[in-house]
Amino acid sequence: METFIQWSQNNHVQAPHIAIRQTPHAGYGLFCDTAISKHGDNEAAAAAALVTIPSTLILSADRARHDRPDLVEITDDRTALRLFLALEKHSPTVDFWKPYLGILDASMEDFEQQVEGTCLEQAMQAKRSSLENQFAVLQPLFGEALTLEYWIWADRIVRSRAVGDTWMLVPFLDFANHSNEPNARWEVQPNGDMQIVPLSSSTLSAGDEVLFSYGAKSNMELLFSYGFTLNDNPVESSVRISAAGFLDDPAKIAWMRQLNIPPTLTLTNEHDNDDDESKKMGWSAQSIHLMYLIVMDPEEDALTLALDEQDETTIHARVGDTQVENLNDLAQQARKLPQHPILLLRIVMLLLDATQYHYDAITDAIARIKVSEMVDRYRSEEKLLLQRTLNKLTLLRDTLAQDKVVLDYLSAQQQ
Repeated sequence: METFIQWSQNNHVQAPHIAIRQTPHAGYGLFCDTAISKHGDNEAAAAAALVTIPSTLILSADRARHDRPDLVEITDDRTALRLFLALEKHSPTVDFWKPYLGILDASMEDFEQQVEGTCLEQAMQAKRSSLENQFAVLQPLFGEALTLEYWIWADRIVRSRAVGDTWMLVPFLDFANHSNEPNARWEVQPNGDMQIVPLSSSTLSAGDEVLFSYGAKSNMELLFSYGFTLNDNPVESSVRISAAGFLDDPAKIAWMRQLNIPPTLTLTNEHDNDDDESKKMGWSAQSIHLMYLIVMDPEEDALTLALDEQDETTIHARVGDTQVENLNDLAQQARKLPQHPILLLRIVMLLLDATQYHYDAITDAIARIKVSEMVDRYRSEEKLLLQRTLNKLTLLRDTLAQDKVVLDYLSAQQQ
């Protein structure tokens, strides 16, 4: 760290009253050495900049291509930046960036084992699979200089540290940690320099940490991208699971692809639901609409999915005599059917099984795997959400089981 700080000073980072220090739970952070207040007029605001990082220290995709000509043909900015990090970390050729690369977390450990049993485990497995596929395409271009280990590491660094829509790494600035009550922000100056400035309403005292907002993110999102969670985070996590296991009808799958509908079910908190059925089940309205498609039987429920006679690439969907254009239309028509309570019970039973499976998995993982406080906070949130949903689904199942339409249907099935 001393080498990095000296490198920053030698390259004209201006931070007269800001120091990099360790924090109890977030590695390093930026702290004020003296009281600083932000005034309203522009001249005073410029003078109140806490930190100024010159444009020559901003590692953008263009800078990466300039410093490593072998990246010139890589047109995607994020890919170029990740390649620069992975190549320079494994087989360095650009001495200038060594002090910065040296302070980037070199740990290859991820949270995959710690988040076992949660929906984040699936997200991380999908991310790793995607990175492995990208590596298989890129590795022949760079040979032994590019390794899968450092490609995965570089993705994590960019995901957790890059700022802006154009994917920039900004040494020194990227030590600022997140808060839902930030006291500072970053901004790009007309000359390309980057500054940290206090928010207009903030007065920083000596010893205060300089905090940004990374955006309104749930603990699941924060853990996935940045490796931490917040106590009492106002943005609540959701649970997403794949619905692919419920889909075995090629026509239904093809229609979903035509509408660009992902086979994903999302469990949300109660205040996120504005649909009555969604409130009763705990799953999002979009998820319930998808479940109607899954449980409807072409023979019993008059669902028709057929190719257009003129255009055999287009599928038309109908419920009875009514054409439906999307899942919302389909759900509305399904609710008009006399057997609607039966359809609803099918949905509840499938969601009950899926929710119970994930609840059991996370409960087992909590009992077996000791994790950090950060991860445990997220796991506990997800388990509580699953428990609440199980209670809702069980109550609705018992209510539907007493419905006359359901009772008549079950009696007919037994006969």
